[in-house]
Amino acid sequence: LELLHSIDHRNMRLRTRPHRSVDASPRLGIKAVLIATMAYCIITRIWQQSTLISQYAEIFSQETWGRENYYMSNHAPNSEETVLSTKAPPSSSFDYAAFWQNALHEALANQEQLHPPADVTKCPKVFLYQNLSTSLRDDPNKLLSIETVFGEDFSRIGSFRTSCTVCRGTHHHSLARIVEYRLRLQQQTSSHAECFTSDPNQADLFFVPIFTQPKKTHKWHSICNNTPHLVDKIRNELLYFNSSTACKHIFAVSKSFGSFSSAGTACKGWWYDPVPPFDTALRVGYSGFSLKPDALPNLFSVPYPSTVHGKLEPYNREKEYLMLFTGQDNHGDTEVRRTIVSQCRGYQNASKCHALTSITHSGDPRLFQKQNTVFCLEPVGDSPWRKSISDSIGFHCIPVFFSERTDDVPPFSMSHWKKQGRVLVPRQAFVEGKIDLYRLLSSIPDQLLRILQETVETYSHQYLYNTKHDPGDALSLMFVGLW
Repeated sequence: LELLHSIDHRNMRLRTRPHRSVDASPRLGIKAVLIATMAYCIITRIWQQSTLISQYAEIFSQETWGRENYYMSNHAPNSEETVLSTKAPPSSSFDYAAFWQNALHEALANQEQLHPPADVTKCPKVFLYQNLSTSLRDDPNKLLSIETVFGEDFSRIGSFRTSCTVCRGTHHHSLARIVEYRLRLQQQTSSHAECFTSDPNQADLFFVPIFTQPKKTHKWHSICNNTPHLVDKIRNELLYFNSSTACKHIFAVSKSFGSFSSAGTACKGWWYDPVPPFDTALRVGYSGFSLKPDALPNLFSVPYPSTVHGKLEPYNREKEYLMLFTGQDNHGDTEVRRTIVSQCRGYQNASKCHALTSITHSGDPRLFQKQNTVFCLEPVGDSPWRKSISDSIGFHCIPVFFSERTDDVPPFSMSHWKKQGRVLVPRQAFVEGKIDLYRLLSSIPDQLLRILQETVETYSHQYLYNTKHDPGDALSLMFVGLW
């Protein structure tokens, strides 16, 4: 648009100088090319969005909702159901009592097998590649400090003040940078030396910190498409990478979801659709599955970095909000998101449900409302996981999922305690208007509510990345799980 404006301005100047005979047709040709390019970009983007919608439809159609029929009954809704629902009463209603009975049964059964959280007592020795060339680094000269990696302390953001000493405005794509920072910190301080090594012959795992700067998908595509011979460069610089050690090497691409919208699909050969021996390497990202699993082998899900980077003290006051939704309704599973927003606004009571659809960055102090909320609503985002889940767990707010895919949580951090640490709402019944969120969540049995709250408070630590070495946090559990 700036180029078009410049061309128009120059042509106007030419027209005001009749004494100069200059042919403006070349500039008009450039203008036509720019307009055609803009049109192509717009059409391509529309096609990509429609493709993503169809991919989401495919994902949700493949999900198994066998438990859903168990909750459906054909009794007519009573007057209370009619008042609480924001939609007309359906022909068959949802059995709230059966839903909670089954959830309580699962929680109690899993609780008997759940052990108290314990720090990792034995960890792998991790080797960090530290002398990669600038062709593999997009922030080579930037010092890794707690501020550049985890963001500003919340107490310094604007006029907002908080007593939370472990809360920071962390960028949600900072996974690789956090891993590199923590490994460098271990090396510099010589703390917990048993979990780090500078000797590749002793290494159990190798971390490869390439292109660690937090960035969105289009920047990943730009890097991988515009770096010539990238696969060869990576192979040549990883001195200890070969067919026998490749399975110990860890690559991190935050948004690893296997569709055009994911960061790594343009990074072919080493990350996406890898050639040997990259096909045996370990991959970590926020989504643990792909629409094309063969193109992303050995992909493991880890949590998004939260705003919280340590254990919070229990919230000892009665919480003000029953439900909270943070996010927008124009991406991800839009059908669920718009139903959530519609129901929340239909209650006309923020204490029942509060929808914050204008939060757009990690430094927004309104995120602290999660600490004052019982249930945080977590529909699918650009991928089945979203940063909001990490914030909810960090602030001890019980996450409410609407997808079996989302429930397939990062295995190293939550899979062992999720059945007593979240609520899973049947998606199809919800989008069909058969479930009223207020009636559902306000009718939870007291026993189950206590279990959920205590579990999230106790195990949230395992879902978070601490700013220093922590043998029980998400990063330590990731290394042990990959080992």
